[in-house]
Amino acid sequence: MQSCLVAVGGLLALGLAAPGVAQPVSLEVALARTAAYIDTFVERFGNVVSEERYQQEAVPAIRAGQLGGRGAMASVPPTQKRTLRSDFLLVKPDGSLDWFPFRDVYEVDGSVIRDREGRLAKLFLRTEEPVALDRARQIAQESSRYNIGDVIRTINNPVIALAFLERSYQQRFTFTMGKADPALGPTAWVLEYKETQRPTLIRGDGDSNLPTSGRTWIDLDTGRVLKTEFIIEAPSITARVTAVFTPDSRLGINVPAEMIEEYKPSAGGRISGKATYGRFRQFAVRTAEEMQEPQPR
Repeated sequence: MQSCLVAVGGLLALGLAAPGVAQPVSLEVALARTAAYIDTFVERFGNVVSEERYQQEAVPAIRAGQLGGRGAMASVPPTQKRTLRSDFLLVKPDGSLDWFPFRDVYEVDGSVIRDREGRLAKLFLRTEEPVALDRARQIAQESSRYNIGDVIRTINNPVIALAFLERSYQQRFTFTMGKADPALGPTAWVLEYKETQRPTLIRGDGDSNLPTSGRTWIDLDTGRVLKTEFIIEAPSITARVTAVFTPDSRLGINVPAEMIEEYKPSAGGRISGKATYGRFRQFAVRTAEEMQEPQPR
């Protein structure tokens, strides 16, 4: 049985400060600084393309009838593995407040499946909102078919949890201050959250609501996001996606460095993945028909 986890939006537990570490600002100030940073992130990361190397593994469930005599294994499906190489982008149509992250797969297990730059040029040159959104959705759906395992998903991207921190979406969640995390920096702090409004931003089978909860690590001084984690617990599956961000001096923001995902269907088995990001570059339109690609970041 397949499970479905699809992001449809543009997209708390109580926490106590660590002993001896005073909370430097209020929750309201922390959320306001983070929302302002997300605005900056979307503005600067829009039209930035990164190369993604994405390794997936699907361990099948052992079902009745797959055990031979005296416990010997019989006809157990093998573990699947796959490596994808993709362009990862944010599309922000002109005049729109929404932004849409997606991946465009160009290589599967070492085999090239499409021309890279031609498709990017077409997407960025045609920036009218309906065209850009339609193309982004089509490409995202096309690329999702290369995922392995019995979980249909488009939530496996490193920036999806940033949408929860946008000013317009914060009201959908209950936030609480967690604790300091000096391992991520002297002013790193955890915000914990739980989605409370319906319909939820992420939907499941039959358009069912899948409320999200999790944690976000932020720099309290700047609002910069250092790490995100979101969890979905549904009757048929538990999903966890974690992303780590690192500073990019040229863009002046923290960009995705790594994403780790794990899905545990209730029927058994496990799907996991790890993606890394690099070669950040920004496309700029010079004329109506010419694209300029600056040096990689």
